Amino acid sequence: MRWISLLKRVSPALISWFVLLFCAMSFAIVPFNQARHDARIEFGNSDKAEWAAVNAWLQASECMRKTGAWLTVCDGDRLRPVSDFALADDPGFGLLIGIKAYLRDKPMSNVDVVTTQIWTNFLAVLALAALLNAAGARLASLLFLLLGDKVYVQWLDVSPHPIMIAAATFVAILPLTILLRERGHLSKGAHVTFLILGTFLMGFGAMLREPIGTMGFLITAAITLFLFYRSKFKRPRVLLYIALAWIGWHAASGTLAARDAFFPVEAASGIETHGVSHNLYLGLGAVPNKFDISWLDTVAADAVHAVDPDVQYVSPEYYRILWAVYWQRVKEDPLEVIRIYWTKFWMMLDDEFPDGALRLRTSLLIMIAFLVFYRYLPRWVRSDFGQIYPVMLVSVVFIGFFLLQGMIAHPAHMYAHPVTAFILLVFVMLIEIYLRSMCALYGSSSALNRRETPDA
Repeated sequence: MRWISLLKRVSPALISWFVLLFCAMSFAIVPFNQARHDARIEFGNSDKAEWAAVNAWLQASECMRKTGAWLTVCDGDRLRPVSDFALADDPGFGLLIGIKAYLRDKPMSNVDVVTTQIWTNFLAVLALAALLNAAGARLASLLFLLLGDKVYVQWLDVSPHPIMIAAATFVAILPLTILLRERGHLSKGAHVTFLILGTFLMGFGAMLREPIGTMGFLITAAITLFLFYRSKFKRPRVLLYIALAWIGWHAASGTLAARDAFFPVEAASGIETHGVSHNLYLGLGAVPNKFDISWLDTVAADAVHAVDPDVQYVSPEYYRILWAVYWQRVKEDPLEVIRIYWTKFWMMLDDEFPDGALRLRTSLLIMIAFLVFYRYLPRWVRSDFGQIYPVMLVSVVFIGFFLLQGMIAHPAHMYAHPVTAFILLVFVMLIEIYLRSMCALYGSSSALNRRETPDA
């Protein structure tokens, strides 16, 4: 029949994209829809969020709905930057809520905050699944899509933290694209497409969580420079990749500068992104310590005001003084600082990701052992499914950065929650390599049996 002959001409790659889209819209989206329904029940009766920054973002979303000015709070006739109210918080989530309010032309609520998290997390799952499919890891792509809800909507809250798993996924797209292309697993068209998408998502992820954006930039730059050192890249390509990562990393600055250029927004009184030294100093107080520091914002403020009582909270000078105070503590007792970091490091390794699964130290040991012994695997694994090496390498490096973040800041599970995305990613890749190995094994056995069976 004609339709059968036409179907035979359709490439397997095109069929895989159709199957991926069908699964996304028919099955993968179902648990995210259910999470949205549950959020309406759980958060529908709350007027204000416990997290002060969320209340500021809701105010800013209403201002954007009325004036079109993003990341601002309407104070009478004045337009004030949202950072004056959401102190030292990343602007990405607030921008998302503002865009939603502007497009729908309705006030936002706590339910809208949570549903925005849900759909942003779904887009993150879809983006990474699409990259895996483009790289030829088609079974892993479908598994990641269908199992994504197990980690991406495992935790929902009216706060900026549950969306961090989406931020980590977004910033991983660019380094994965570069490494998969270098290993020959992406076509030229897919390479260009995901470079553009990865740059945009790098910026989006960095705006959602500045430290995660920094991880993405550093990993992308390190991969690019290493490949240049190995003579895999020529200099123009190196400059291009690092420039793309740099542009994405600085998306928040560009977004805020564009706002200030188009609207008469007052000057911000403090920094408009996350900052580093505040959490670095308070990180010394995440566990019991001899410095008598605790994980409270007021503790850092008191330390700064002991140096200069007139310094404004979260101003650039505030962060500069905190850097000095932090290094003063390090010089005062370096062994105590090492003990603090070592304690937090083991607290992180002893945690379970996802909840109830293997401890992080066990998962990391398995992944590192795989990378070390990769060259000793059967040749067909390295040639037929070489995608697993770059994916696992990038996953291990990201997990290492989250370990570092927990070690120098706070080891709480919620800050390291994005680790579960990379563990799921490695899991689905291992499932595909296992099934491919079984097919190869039994396929070889069947062929051998056919050869050895005498003719009747």
